[in-house]
Amino acid sequence: MVKKTPEQSSEGSEDSKIESQPEVSPEINLEKKQEIKAESPEEIEAKIEELKQEIEKADDVDKPKEIHAEDPRIIEEIKGLTDAPKEFGFKERLMNVVFEPWFVDGALQRRAEWFIKNSGIEKYLKAGGQYLDVGTGKGHITQRILEDMEKAGNALSAYYGIDNADRPLKKVQKREAKRKGIPISKDNNPMNFSFNSADALPFQDGSLDGVSYIFAIHHMDKDMTDKVMQEAMRVLKPDGNIFIAEDVVDSEEQRRRTARRDDQLNWGKGEHNYKSDQDWEKYFDELGLEVARRELFESKTKKGSIPHGFYVLRKKQESE
Repeated sequence: MVKKTPEQSSEGSEDSKIESQPEVSPEINLEKKQEIKAESPEEIEAKIEELKQEIEKADDVDKPKEIHAEDPRIIEEIKGLTDAPKEFGFKERLMNVVFEPWFVDGALQRRAEWFIKNSGIEKYLKAGGQYLDVGTGKGHITQRILEDMEKAGNALSAYYGIDNADRPLKKVQKREAKRKGIPISKDNNPMNFSFNSADALPFQDGSLDGVSYIFAIHHMDKDMTDKVMQEAMRVLKPDGNIFIAEDVVDSEEQRRRTARRDDQLNWGKGEHNYKSDQDWEKYFDELGLEVARRELFESKTKKGSIPHGFYVLRKKQESE
């Protein structure tokens, strides 16, 4: 460190000069020595500590988040509210705007109530359980389930949701924040939602009590469906359930009617891989899943009724 060293002149006046290696003279007056603005060892140590903290703070930005012992998610692979897929186009952005008004939110709440009542899904959820809804869309069904289970004294630990082209409404996020008693902000995510693909779930093996697909499977082709179901079985606990709600069709007329309604709800044509009730059960059997419970119900349209099936699936127990 370069210091200014005071020197006594013969007339008693002081001068200062800069030296690269200052010499300490025994003639320096102690009172004058106190005027030297050199940093004490304590001050130097404090500055070093401050710099270390700044460096560590900067490093934390790139560090992966620590996985909580009770959190089954693989945190590094979670994509949050601001990480929409690159292919998130005009249609998806527009849907996220026009679905926000109160009357749309109200209609989706009624639809959620209709589904929960007819499927009976809440009977198969256990208190403290952790569940995942794949293709969760606007989030109304899972948010209503979370409320219902809490009111019944069987609160769930979590009901996560993922989607690759949709996200929960702001109103849904606000209701869940209110239920949890937490503040809501632009980046807050009370619904535990993330953008992810159904064939690569960001969850650890055998970590979930259940995985649900509510009118989502028929949007996938055969190869994708196979991958998706294998992923569900991977993340499922040995005693967990897979919940599938799907349209079931037995005739070409039912198929056309269901596809027409499906395209209206999803703003365009997509995959329509419908099956009959018997075909669904056969498919599940081929995957190594057994139907523990099924509920058949329907929805009414101006063109006629559309049949649906709700299946509670479990892994087959290997025979000894």
